[in-house]
Amino acid sequence: MALLRNIDKFLVWSEEKQQYVPPYWRRNVLPSWLGYDPADLNQVNGVVTVNAAGVPTPPVSFQQPYWSVNGADEGTGTPFEVRSLVYASHSIGAPPFAENTATANYTVLLQEVGQARQFMSNPVHIRCLAGTAQLPALLREPYYMQSKHSLSVQYAKVAGAAVGVRLFLVGAQFFPWDPQFRQYPNNKKLLLNMLHKWEERSKYVSPYWLVPEQNINLLAGATADFFLKVGDDGHFEGFTITAVSTGNFTWELSEPKTQQTIMNGQGTQTNSIGTALFPTLLPTPYLLPSGYRLRLRITDLSAAPNQIFFCIAGRKIYAPMKDVGDVLQSTAVPTPADVESQIVPKPLV
Repeated sequence: MALLRNIDKFLVWSEEKQQYVPPYWRRNVLPSWLGYDPADLNQVNGVVTVNAAGVPTPPVSFQQPYWSVNGADEGTGTPFEVRSLVYASHSIGAPPFAENTATANYTVLLQEVGQARQFMSNPVHIRCLAGTAQLPALLREPYYMQSKHSLSVQYAKVAGAAVGVRLFLVGAQFFPWDPQFRQYPNNKKLLLNMLHKWEERSKYVSPYWLVPEQNINLLAGATADFFLKVGDDGHFEGFTITAVSTGNFTWELSEPKTQQTIMNGQGTQTNSIGTALFPTLLPTPYLLPSGYRLRLRITDLSAAPNQIFFCIAGRKIYAPMKDVGDVLQSTAVPTPADVESQIVPKPLV
């Protein structure tokens, strides 16, 4: 048995009808998949060619279009809330293409063009970033993409020949300008209020992937330290850890400034780190102030040269440290990071 929270997700009180009715505005929030901008010349039929290692790949863009009816959107346009990332990768050549999603080997650098805001400290390996339709990479902090905003995506092959990639941003698309809202003005007000909260939150909070400052390449059995820097522009809160490598390894994570460590021994990739398909969920969020660095000590266990991509996924918070809680509370919207599950266990008695 279970209890459902937040009944207002399914029913709202109508003063006019004096009874609970379904919230009409939910008909104007639709599931959506946003692919590359069709006008971008670097993509063909939704596929981008990631050139062979050592050959630069031109960036490609995602763009959220603007739609409205006679200004009925009240300035919000048609925004898109990105909740997960999915991709597919395949060989280049005549069909049928050989699927290689499970072994895809290239990095991704995401940046919002208008605000010049990067979503990662350095390029992230695709298998640390995106999932598949069966196992999508869920964003604990969704990205609110306003109309006419665009993202730049820069791919770089780590090794091997060129491949094709389809990447989709998956989430919810909002249509606040639906003419039928004239019959439901209160529902439109509810939707617009939520979108305005999202607009305000996006100024201060965004998804972020924290990765080492330099590439990790170890000789067989070698041990070395690498550093992950939060940056001076905002604080970082981590939720999951992922890694991709050519062999097994041990790892330790600590804060040099405070001498704080999050483990009293060494974990291995096998027993403590996942990929974007099955990320390691941190038991509690890990908040790091701006300017802090993490020391990552890695030892190779593969008895061969080992190339490792390590990533902590979370969100960046652009506010003074003392105001972080206030910012998250004052801009609160239903995000997976801040809202409890809708289904909770019911007591046995």
